[in-house]
Amino acid sequence: MKKKVKYAVNKYNHNNKPLLIFLAILMLITTVLYVLNIEPWLTWFGNGIICLFAILAALFFYRTSRPLKGYEKYLWRFLAIGVGLWAIAELIWAFVEVIIGVEVPYPSLADLFWLLGFPFIYAALIAEFRDLFFGEKTKMQVVILTIVFITALIGFAVLQPIMTSDASIDEKLVDFVYVLFDLVIFALTSITILLIKKPTYIIKPFYFIFLAFLLSSIFDILFFYFSWQEIYEEWPYFLIDILYFVSYFLMIVASDAREHITKRIKKALRINHFLIFVHN
Repeated sequence: MKKKVKYAVNKYNHNNKPLLIFLAILMLITTVLYVLNIEPWLTWFGNGIICLFAILAALFFYRTSRPLKGYEKYLWRFLAIGVGLWAIAELIWAFVEVIIGVEVPYPSLADLFWLLGFPFIYAALIAEFRDLFFGEKTKMQVVILTIVFITALIGFAVLQPIMTSDASIDEKLVDFVYVLFDLVIFALTSITILLIKKPTYIIKPFYFIFLAFLLSSIFDILFFYFSWQEIYEEWPYFLIDILYFVSYFLMIVASDAREHITKRIKKALRINHFLIFVHN
């Protein structure tokens, strides 16, 4: 009986495989446009893909949270709210860049929604960080100290030119908050990924989430650094955008994987209850 239940839970198939394949094809097309630097298709298609992926990620997170209970329901709900606010920011950015014609609309109203999304994402990541199993305490301390040191070096390298620039105090403040938020996510996600020895079936969705936000934080940090060096709009530096829509894609994959686990566990429990009923 146990073997049958274990098989029902561990067998993995994507619930939304056709959609994921379609999104992967769109991502591949966008990557080609970026690498070949084909304008204006690059700007239109790139913004469209990022908006689509962000909206889908928020919707998937919300749908995943619905059948769940306890803290995990709130975890996925916080992710849905946080990424939903980011999706609004993506739409505003795309409108300003594509319709109005501002090449890099920063800072803008979009930044308000991006910054508002961070607390909800923090709440979800920290809650899952505390819940995961990390192995030996000594290894955990070494990894944390190493990542914190690397994060501090990155922070100094990125923040130093921002703080010493001739920009206005308001712009410096926004940049400082952005980089600080991203450095926290970078450290938290890096530590978690390194401490997970091998992502199991149950942990894999959260592994994808941490990887997605790691890529997102790396993009943001590089974006600010390249922007202050005034090289972001040049090839190949704008290729960092690829990290951005890959991160949203991984969020969708993570949500799909968690939905699959929910369905398989329910099926396994039904089989288990049926076998117990027949046995009795």
